[in-house]
Amino acid sequence: MSSMSVSMVEPFVIEDYYECEDTIGRKYHLPDTQPRVPLPERFPAFDEEDQDHYRQIVFQEEGHIYSVDWDGTGEFTTDRVVGTTSFIEYFFEKFDTNKTIRSSKDYDEEKDVYTKGKYEGKSMSEVSVMWKQLGLEARTTGTFTHGEVERIIRGQRPVVEEGDPDQLLVFQHFLSLDPFKGEVPFSLEKALLTDSSSRVVGTPDGLFVITELSQGDTLYLHLWDWKCSKGVGTFAFGDKRGLYACERLTATQFVKYCLQGSIYAHMAERLTWKWKGKVYKHCKVVKMTLGVFHPGNLKLTKPIMMPLVRFENEVKDMLALRTAYLQSGSTDSFGDWLEAHGSGDTMEDEPDELVFDSPSL
Repeated sequence: MSSMSVSMVEPFVIEDYYECEDTIGRKYHLPDTQPRVPLPERFPAFDEEDQDHYRQIVFQEEGHIYSVDWDGTGEFTTDRVVGTTSFIEYFFEKFDTNKTIRSSKDYDEEKDVYTKGKYEGKSMSEVSVMWKQLGLEARTTGTFTHGEVERIIRGQRPVVEEGDPDQLLVFQHFLSLDPFKGEVPFSLEKALLTDSSSRVVGTPDGLFVITELSQGDTLYLHLWDWKCSKGVGTFAFGDKRGLYACERLTATQFVKYCLQGSIYAHMAERLTWKWKGKVYKHCKVVKMTLGVFHPGNLKLTKPIMMPLVRFENEVKDMLALRTAYLQSGSTDSFGDWLEAHGSGDTMEDEPDELVFDSPSL
C-alpha cells in the first residue's frame, strides 16, 4: 500500500489585518490595503479547441440539468443521466441534520438547547436554519467565484470591482505561488461523460496540459478543482464509512472530493483529445489538486492546496453497479436498487492508505 501526506505549503506572510464580518456574522480578517484583482500575464487569452465530445453534452444552469447525445445521432436525452456529485452521494449515508445535532455533546435534547459551544442558547430548529443558510451562501458565493476564477485564467477582466473583499483575494495569493508552472490551461468548465452504459456526466473546473510530458502520443493532464468552503473535512466521526463500492473508504468530504476527481479523470482518459492541432488518442491524468478559497482562510495567510488521491478501483466498481442497474431495467430509483443489490465484495485490491497531515481549520 502507498501512503500520502496532505499538507499546507509554506505561508504567504501578510501584514496589517483588520477584522471584517460577513452577512451572517462570521468574522474573518483581510489585509489593511486591498490589492488590485490580478490579471496575470501568465494566463494569456486562449481558445479551447472544439473537442468532439463537447457537442454531445448540453448543460442547463437552471436546475443543473445535463442533456446528452450518447451515440452521436443528434438525439439528446436527460433520461437516467446523473451528475457526478449526485452519483457519489448514493454511496454514502445521507446527512441527517437532526441526528447530527442530537449526537452533539453540547446539545441537551430534553431542553432542546445547546448548553455550551458556539451554538450556546440555540435550539435545534435555529441551528438547522443556520446550517441551511450557510449552505445557500456557500453555493451562491461558490458559483460566483468559479466564474471569476475562470475569467482570470482566460485572461479576462473579472466582473467583481477591484478591491472588493472576496474569494478572489485568496485566489490572488494562490497565484502568487505560481501553482501552474510548466502547465497551460486546456479545458475550463467543460462537461465530460462516461458512456451510455453508466450515464454519468460531470464538469471539472480545470484541465491543464503538462507540457514537458505531452511530447509523444499521450496527453498528460493536471486536473484542478476549486472549492469555496472554509475547510475540507478529513475526519469521520465514529470512523464512519461509505456504502457498497465505497465501504472501505472513510465518509469524509475530502474522500468525496477524491472520488469526484477520480471520476473526472476516468472520463477524461477514455476520450480522444485535440491540442495544438494534434490528435491524442491516449490521455493520462497524472495529478489532481484541490484549491480551497475562502476569505475566512486568510487568517491561515495562504489558501489551502490539497493533492487528491486517485480511487480507480472504487470508481470502476461504482460505475459497474450503475451499469448493472441500468441494464436491469428496474423502475426503482438507483438508491433503492443499491439497497437491494449494491452489497458485495467487488474489489480485488485494497484502496490506498491515506495518511493525513492537514491544517487545523
